[in-house]
Amino acid sequence: MADDRVCLKSCERRFDSRRKETCDSNSSGPPTESCQKCRNFNWIDVTEEFFKATEELELGQLLHDDMFGLFEAMSAIEMMDPKMDAGMMCNRGNKKVLNFDQALKADKLKIKDLTVEEQIGIIDATLACLVTWLEGHSLAQTVFTNLYLQKPHMVEDKIIRAFSIHSLKLLDVIRDFINKAGVFEEEDFQPVMYGYKLANDIPVGKATAMLKEVEEELLKKVKLTRSKPGEEQDIEVQTRHEEAVALYSRIKFCRILYQALLLFQKKKCFAVDEVDKFLVQCHELLPIMEKTIHLGIRPDPNAESSNRVCLIQYGSDLFEVVGVLSELLVPNKAKIIFAHVIISPLLFNPQTKEYVETFLGHCVRPFCTLVQITGHNRARQRDKLSHLLEELAALQEEADKVDAFLHSICIKLDNPCTHLACFGTWVLYHTLKVMIQYVLSGFELELYSSHEYIYLFWYLYEFLYGWMVSSLSRANNFLTEQENKADQMFQKGRNNKRSKKKKKIQPHRREIILNQALQNLCGGYYKAVVGFQLDGKLKRPLAEFDKEQVRYEHRFAPFNAVLTPPPVPYNQFQEMTNLPEIQKRFTAEDLYLEACKCFHHARTNLENISEPNEEMMNLLKVAKTNFIVMKLLHSGHKKGSKTPPEFDFSVHKNFPTIKVM
Repeated sequence: MADDRVCLKSCERRFDSRRKETCDSNSSGPPTESCQKCRNFNWIDVTEEFFKATEELELGQLLHDDMFGLFEAMSAIEMMDPKMDAGMMCNRGNKKVLNFDQALKADKLKIKDLTVEEQIGIIDATLACLVTWLEGHSLAQTVFTNLYLQKPHMVEDKIIRAFSIHSLKLLDVIRDFINKAGVFEEEDFQPVMYGYKLANDIPVGKATAMLKEVEEELLKKVKLTRSKPGEEQDIEVQTRHEEAVALYSRIKFCRILYQALLLFQKKKCFAVDEVDKFLVQCHELLPIMEKTIHLGIRPDPNAESSNRVCLIQYGSDLFEVVGVLSELLVPNKAKIIFAHVIISPLLFNPQTKEYVETFLGHCVRPFCTLVQITGHNRARQRDKLSHLLEELAALQEEADKVDAFLHSICIKLDNPCTHLACFGTWVLYHTLKVMIQYVLSGFELELYSSHEYIYLFWYLYEFLYGWMVSSLSRANNFLTEQENKADQMFQKGRNNKRSKKKKKIQPHRREIILNQALQNLCGGYYKAVVGFQLDGKLKRPLAEFDKEQVRYEHRFAPFNAVLTPPPVPYNQFQEMTNLPEIQKRFTAEDLYLEACKCFHHARTNLENISEPNEEMMNLLKVAKTNFIVMKLLHSGHKKGSKTPPEFDFSVHKNFPTIKVM
């Protein structure tokens, strides 16, 4: 074993038909005895046999054997990978990396008279490196591989100089946003600057003005080379027009994106409408940039930065996300309800005011955390949601105390009334949202096996979504009651004059219907899975290798911190889903029929939602497909087959389409 280790360190093993084992050219002195053995060994090329043996494996699958476990698999993945295998010959070269001054002195860097093709290529490559940096790679290995960014003042080309300075300012703004938000982990983003300066000596206004000046000059070129209607244009002029449009769209995109981020950087969000307008313009420029990628110089095929087409897709996704944020920040005028306000005597009670303000002060941390969690990657989100439940549980207890105190004050007023448990309902709603999100995230992260679906969907169907619909209905009733009181007070003030009856406002109706649909979907899955188990299509692990109670308690362990809704113990699940008892009362076909009804109810709920978004349409598609599958199974389709069903999450990340093979 020792000889083998020495051999591996001193030799470069290359298994192909052209090269045999060679010793490390960099090693000094005579070869070791083990190295000589390695050289003289009669190596056999097994490449063809290896690929033939792995034909049956799908992408992502690994063979597990007594001699080949996870440790060996990881070693196999690392071997011969230039990024991970330090012994590769390509990692032993003496290639010298040049800085700006060295590259300029060696005539390998042009600072003036750049062609349009070179300008487009430099801009595209830099933006692609920017995306690679945002995806978690080092700044020194991505954006700052562009030497123009090291000393942009020395660049004589006006377009590249303005773009380089602007890129540095853009990096500074993005880094500031990410650091302040604090929603990244080491695998998500690397904020280290490695001592690079980000053009801090140049004011924001000057950097923007430089880019704006270049943009205006390019716009003039676009107009001068544009063909008139009905006029045949020279091919050379047409080419110059396309190049001018390509450069103009890129410079304008960078300037608008930077201005949008600067507006977001302000403490008061007074210009969110303008930010939204800028982002829409950026989104409109992306197709033009994508169509003109071919006009730039071609990138090095061995470069490690993101593909330039991937840059366009990344940009589109980013603007959709920021567009959603702008909608959250700016309320839709049509949704603002100017109802009649009742000035409650409670507002004049200093003790009441103190209680409520203290409670809301304690709400700041958990609810800020709730918003911050959405910025983390999916795996981190799930972990942080479980910790957030502990804070929400403490908040629930405090909300109940505030509601009880307010109720005791209300019944002592001159006009006694009951205080509605609004604070408790509000905290309960968000607690349920977090609990549901925690369970559903496991589907997206592929943490669950199909035999676990029975208690996962049961918990969602019987408890979480049931509680959610109940809390929303209660909140809806509170608002309706409050609106009625406001109308009565308003009518008294108008000397009992008759007025037209207003349509009752139900602000939570849409969300109630959606949650009812999701509850029915979960009910359909639960009953379908039980049917599959009765039919022998879905087998459970052997008892000697598995204990369902341990898995159940592990999946719902974070819920133990929550008081309301109370955690459901495993024995209660067993009592309500006793398979031998179910088998006595129902057949598999009966359960398929019940699942069919649940999917039909979900479909009806979703069809009753006006102006559905894309996710609702995907849920509707899932409900329709599963309804048909359950109907076929109820009629006896694939009755004798024991092939397990497939749960396909391609349509929706949390609610699968059931496929029976």
